[in-house]
Amino acid sequence: KDLKKQAHNKGRKRKDVSGEQIRPPKDCASLLELMMMSDDPVAAPLKEFTFAQRANCILNFLLQPAGITSKEFYEEYWEQEALLIQQSSSKHRHRFDGLLSKAQIQTMIAKSSMYYGRDLNVTRYELDKHGVKRRVTLDLVASTNGVVDDHDGEENGEGSANFVQADGDVVWDHYKQGCTIRLLCPHKHASQIHSLLQSLETEWGCMAGAN
Repeated sequence: KDLKKQAHNKGRKRKDVSGEQIRPPKDCASLLELMMMSDDPVAAPLKEFTFAQRANCILNFLLQPAGITSKEFYEEYWEQEALLIQQSSSKHRHRFDGLLSKAQIQTMIAKSSMYYGRDLNVTRYELDKHGVKRRVTLDLVASTNGVVDDHDGEENGEGSANFVQADGDVVWDHYKQGCTIRLLCPHKHASQIHSLLQSLETEWGCMAGAN
């Protein structure tokens, strides 16, 4: 998988990079190990770290496939340009194992109250009459007369009355037909994503999001 990260927060001073750089343990292959959400003994040394030190270690782990440290990231990319991080070798193949899987998403939709346009989108790309590829959103929305309609467009408004709760069977039927399931706020329903964002917010000193 490719991971595109861009840290951007206009009006802030550049991140102070004079602090200690915490490198991940050499044998650490999974992000969950660094986040202390695994019983793997590889993560044992991290128990002595402060939360801020662990946050810096997590950022260095995310940057490993790009071959740069967090210090180099702040000096060369932070608030300057985007950084595309690709899986450079089999060494990094399992770094996101357990962070969020298809099975976890299925359970999330089945057990949580997730709504179209607020928590998730069902989308696909289609060619319009001019041959231009455009994204089509297949969400259900409540019409003004109380009848559920198909929504062919962008996300809904913010009013809760406009949201329709997603049915897991319907969502996965669309997935099997080739649609993409977009999670708009996965950290609301997945503790591991919430923990990752919390660490990045500590490291960056600003808000972080995921979708």
